[in-house]
Amino acid sequence: MRRPAPFLHRFSRPLIGLFAALGVADTAYLTSVKLGGGAAACSSEACNAVLSSPYANILGFPLSLFGLLAYLAMMVMAILPLAISAKSNKKLHSQVQELTWTGLFLGGTAMAVFSGYLMYLLAVVIKSPCPYCIASAIFAAIIFGLVLLGREWEAIGSMITSGLVAGFLTLLVTFGLYSAAGVSITPEPPPSAVETPTTQAIISLEPITVPQRPYGWTITSQSGASEIALAEHLKKTGATMYGGWFCSHCFEQKQLFGREAFKSNIKYVECNEEGKNPQLELCKKEGITGFPTWDVAGKKYPGVQPPEQLAKLSGYTGPQDFRYSKLMPGFSAKPTAPTTKK
Repeated sequence: MRRPAPFLHRFSRPLIGLFAALGVADTAYLTSVKLGGGAAACSSEACNAVLSSPYANILGFPLSLFGLLAYLAMMVMAILPLAISAKSNKKLHSQVQELTWTGLFLGGTAMAVFSGYLMYLLAVVIKSPCPYCIASAIFAAIIFGLVLLGREWEAIGSMITSGLVAGFLTLLVTFGLYSAAGVSITPEPPPSAVETPTTQAIISLEPITVPQRPYGWTITSQSGASEIALAEHLKKTGATMYGGWFCSHCFEQKQLFGREAFKSNIKYVECNEEGKNPQLELCKKEGITGFPTWDVAGKKYPGVQPPEQLAKLSGYTGPQDFRYSKLMPGFSAKPTAPTTKK
């Protein structure tokens, strides 16, 4: 009499599909928050601090978007063989099952390694908890465990080798992408954001710590004559910057101006209720949906704007020896097209 298959062998694929679906819901929500420029529903500012950190983006896209795609792929691979009859189409069912098990193992390994690295970043580098991120890491770990225990694996040596290669490549690509973006991958404190008063150069426009409510981050760059002159012109012409205290891109915008220029002359409107002097009704009235958003001459311009662009948009004709624009990825002095309020 044939022994019945163990419980996990019989139900591993539905369970993997279930936890992958939970991962899809988790990462889809985080992606919508990132793309919408809003704040995540959380009992503290820790979630938004993590989401606004430089580690929350890869190749200009939210990190959660890649997680969403990974969970979707795992869910499809888990349930695909279940849609093929093992009786009427035994050969196809067997082929798809073997192929998807390989994909589940390699994908599960990569996700487990990457999630482990993200947990390291949360604990050692960012030093701020994020329930959504922790939940995603738990889902990835459970999926990996179910993949390992969900069937009888043959050629264990080959499987271990494949797993080690997948994990190594995952870390290599991760470190490469973060390093290319100028983001530290180690817990060592980075160099001072401002080198010296004479060089007046900053290492990065992006924040390297978590924001402190209600102010966000301290501006570390030093303004030059051109930044101060442009800021004074923007103040006279009524230009306004809308943002949120936890928004890392808003901090980049402030870094482009420097302490003196931004604090003295830029009209800034806080659009998050936990920030300093929030003006929620004004932000709603003006149709602000993402941070930062500039209002220049009655037109809205979303996203970080280099000083060169703001100069053109506002009709500024003074000195334009701006110090920090070239630190922006893909810097271009071409004005951004305005948005229209419906």
